[in-house]
Amino acid sequence: MKKLIYNSLIMRFIFNLTICLLCSIGAISQGNFGDAVWGIGETNFVPTQQFEVRADDGGAVRERIARFTLDSGDTSSGYDVYKHDMFEIRNSTGALNTMAPTIHGHRETTNGTSFTIIGSTHADQDTGDKAITNFISRTYTDFLYQITTGPAGEDEVENRPLFRWSNNYTTLMQMEASGNLGIGTTGAVNVLDVEGGVAIGSGYAGTNTAPTNGLIVEGNVGIGTNSPGTNTRFHAVSDEIIDQGDDHFFFETTSGSGNNDGTVFRIYSRRGSGFTNGDIFRVENQSLTGSSAAFRIRGDGKTGVGLINSGYIFTVNGSALAFGGSWTPSDKRLKENIRVITDPVEKLKELRGVRYEYRETEKLPVEMHGQPSVGIIAQEVEQVFPELVRESDGIMAVNYDGLIGLLIESQKEQQESLEELLSEISEMENELANDMEADSKAGKLYQNNPNPFSFESEIQYEIVRDYSNAFIGFYDLNGMEIMTVPLHSARGEIKINSSDLGRGQFLYSLVLDGRIIETKRLMIGY
Repeated sequence: MKKLIYNSLIMRFIFNLTICLLCSIGAISQGNFGDAVWGIGETNFVPTQQFEVRADDGGAVRERIARFTLDSGDTSSGYDVYKHDMFEIRNSTGALNTMAPTIHGHRETTNGTSFTIIGSTHADQDTGDKAITNFISRTYTDFLYQITTGPAGEDEVENRPLFRWSNNYTTLMQMEASGNLGIGTTGAVNVLDVEGGVAIGSGYAGTNTAPTNGLIVEGNVGIGTNSPGTNTRFHAVSDEIIDQGDDHFFFETTSGSGNNDGTVFRIYSRRGSGFTNGDIFRVENQSLTGSSAAFRIRGDGKTGVGLINSGYIFTVNGSALAFGGSWTPSDKRLKENIRVITDPVEKLKELRGVRYEYRETEKLPVEMHGQPSVGIIAQEVEQVFPELVRESDGIMAVNYDGLIGLLIESQKEQQESLEELLSEISEMENELANDMEADSKAGKLYQNNPNPFSFESEIQYEIVRDYSNAFIGFYDLNGMEIMTVPLHSARGEIKINSSDLGRGQFLYSLVLDGRIIETKRLMIGY
């Protein structure tokens, strides 16, 4: 029963619409159907019922085919104000003998919705893949409608836009024949083209202003995955080459608080097993004249700043600065066959510390050309410690850290030698001190009297230990011996004459068995 009533209403609507179309072209003049009153007219026609049909007289004015309005009966203002809320079917073209059907909903009594399209079905029919509301654009080669076959040559639109949403005559959104959708732009060349900023997320949409022609995302972003595990944000500042200090590209990852293990940022590059020499990650420094790799990670894991040398896991093309030092594993548990460097001083003597300037070669960064430096020569180190030298891509390099062990053992060996020498010197000093103490007790030499003198002076002496040879020797101030006077008794005095020495200052010493016991100075005047 419901279906019968539903079909009856549909047929009634189609019939009324057909009458309206016939009236618009003058096929029917006036009449009514059932309880629906409709009117037909041209200019100066004022309907008084709920339905009217009006056709233009063939001029360039847009034709109103049908209008649906409300009739309140309130004409206190000279007209029924509610008739300004309406639904119209129009021919929107102003050209003669052409047709561009237009559906127009208008409302001015309140600020409510002016036009709504609703497609509905019974809840029992909410199955299958057929659309409830269907919008179709297509082309025909022959639209002459045949009752039995319908229009001929049905096909897809290839060149013109399918749908357009506009604010008056300003296009806001347009779908092309390819299905590409443009928002804020026309002629979209991608599935989605957007001109202007885009905000995604309930906390951003409608509250946060996106950067011009940029994107802000409140939630996680997945590129190549439908389950991103990180809240990731991209901020592209500029795609131009500029000299200002602005960020050109900014990337930030945010993880939760705490000390949980896990990866905050990860890059996967899935290639074949033979992919070793290609770059899985590359940062280029691009200028107006070209580009150069500033940072590279190769397929085999080797990483380079400026360049990659195949012999090393990490290469820096230029100088590097490290605050806080660098650390190299040196745990005893990681080593075996440990032995001390032998003859470290001799090995160190075979190396040279040199000053030099770097040559201008393509194997060095330009900023190093001609730069002075201090160091050692790899080829010379290789002769003594070949394990500290490595050659790769035609360049020999030295493990300077390995030389620390050589320097430590050299210093220890030199320290041991120094301590032995100091011990020997100490023993000699002790012996000398003992001898001097013994010598000081072996005899006594007195100052000559008179002193100074001009002709003759007397020198007294005492000897308190046994001796085999004793004398008093006379010397000039340079230590040259002038004469000696033998002593034959343990106590006595000797006399010297100025004619024996000459004029000036002289030294004289008491000598027992070749050891100087005591020394004095004398002066001979005129």
